[in-house]
Amino acid sequence: MQVINNRQIEKIDWEISDQIRPEGNLIFSYEFYTENKDSLLARSGKTGVILNGETPVENIISDLDKLDLIALDFPNYVDGRCFSHARLLREAYQYEGDILAIGDILRDQIAHLERCGVNLIKLTEHRDIEDALKAFFEFSTPYQPAADNTQTIWQRR
Repeated sequence: MQVINNRQIEKIDWEISDQIRPEGNLIFSYEFYTENKDSLLARSGKTGVILNGETPVENIISDLDKLDLIALDFPNYVDGRCFSHARLLREAYQYEGDILAIGDILRDQIAHLERCGVNLIKLTEHRDIEDALKAFFEFSTPYQPAADNTQTIWQRR
């Protein structure tokens, strides 16, 4: 899977799956994960889960130490609930694993995803990943607070 990983384009060896396989780094839907949790966590490969904005982060906090990756699904660019999920994971629950943003992600959202704690971004096929890298350098001062604790423009006044 090709992603932006800490501001660089990189291939990572994760795959979204709906089948239990003993090996491989696999990401499962939240529903599949909850139905098959014991089998999935017993695998030798790494395990990830997909959360959408409707699924509270609190539903997986007891498993955070067992999950290597949490994918946050942005079904369309106007649904920003997973920005809050990323911040909760990093700030409130001190999740140190990978957080992958998937779905309908606009270039304008990329820098803020990083500020909220997302370190991997998977763009859809029709988005230009090379162009998306420029988004990290378009704003010198943020307008809103985030997990990175960068001083906002209104805090500088």
